[in-house]
Amino acid sequence: MNILLIGDITGNLDEGMKNTTFNLKRVLEKHHEVMVMHPRQAIRLETLKKIRSFKPAIIHYVHGPTFRSFVVTKLLSILNVDALAVMSVPKPTIGSITKFFLPILKPNSFLLQSKRNANLFKASAFSVYYFSPGVNLEKFHPVSVSRRKILRTKYGVPAKKFIILHVGHISKQRNLNVLSNIQRLHSDILQVLIVGALTIKPDKHILRKLIDSGCTVWIKYFENLEEIYQLADCYLFPGMYESSAVEIPLSILEAMACNLPVITDRFGGLPDLFHEGDGLYFAVNEDDMCRVLVNICQSRQDVKTRKKVENFSWENAASRLVKLYEKQLCK
Repeated sequence: MNILLIGDITGNLDEGMKNTTFNLKRVLEKHHEVMVMHPRQAIRLETLKKIRSFKPAIIHYVHGPTFRSFVVTKLLSILNVDALAVMSVPKPTIGSITKFFLPILKPNSFLLQSKRNANLFKASAFSVYYFSPGVNLEKFHPVSVSRRKILRTKYGVPAKKFIILHVGHISKQRNLNVLSNIQRLHSDILQVLIVGALTIKPDKHILRKLIDSGCTVWIKYFENLEEIYQLADCYLFPGMYESSAVEIPLSILEAMACNLPVITDRFGGLPDLFHEGDGLYFAVNEDDMCRVLVNICQSRQDVKTRKKVENFSWENAASRLVKLYEKQLCK
């Protein structure tokens, strides 16, 4: 099967959708012909000729949905009439202009990450499916206590403090004030560690507030990001705004693959995929997050978050995706 993925895999893979495109390509090309095209290059004349020669059976826009993504997908569908047009919807936020043109620009199917807002897409597409991203279980895995100590020494992280980790963009949408408040209240027993991506410049006001509160903030790309998860004691995702991240944040899957306790709100598609328990906590507000956190710090927890993501390898994700492709092609 010839599969065209419209997505970005350039530069550092420090952003969720880049990681998704890269890993889908990596796994799919083991059994299929895969072409990846950057969204900005997809409708250039030279590129259109390459795509036409490739003869894709699937045109999958991974970085949707935006008005541009709908226009690009529609154009490619017109020029490749035998191809199935698929659009991922990691963030189900659509502007009013896009909504107006949706009946005209709609692809053959949408891949949603949660059941929220599904009716909007069901009303405008031929098919709506639910598809969750994967996680690299070989790369992201638990380590021994001794290995954790070695990693803390390597990265200059306090050996005896409880390390709370957050990985992602430093922006207003992420509700990172929760982390600065936690650091101020419990600086004697814990250290908040935040790894910010280089892809999007950090909000200077938020960054200053985090640093002033005592949080450790690293704005850099880590080739071995798994080591940062492995030196931590807990992962906290305070993103309580709908647009703050993709509906199934890869950082949460990576933290769970390392068997960390994870505290989050009932964000996006997480409640659709996972039941609370075994180290996964769905908090209702900031006070609840603090309560859970203190409880984890003070008592030994039976954590089995890795077990929850054992079926979410990229190989399994790609296999599920191919079955969705084939199901639609057979219609």
